[in-house]
Amino acid sequence: MTQQTDVVAGGGQAGLAAGHRLRRRGLDFIILDAAPAPGGAWQHLWDPLRLLSPAEHSSPARRRPS
Repeated sequence: MTQQTDVVAGGGQAGLAAGHRLRRRGLDFIILDAAPAPGGAWQHLWDPLRLLSPAEHSSPARRRPS
């Protein structure tokens, strides 16, 4: 039996999310991107994003215990 490796084109946000999902499923994959570092256009086009909302408005998965 041959082993399949999935290819994700692009190391931007969508490509990294796809890689995360593939890893959670236990699949072999490789992410290919022309840039030397992951992150895609996000790291070049926008200033850093900061969340300035109170913790009660944040995602439940990211909340810290009180």
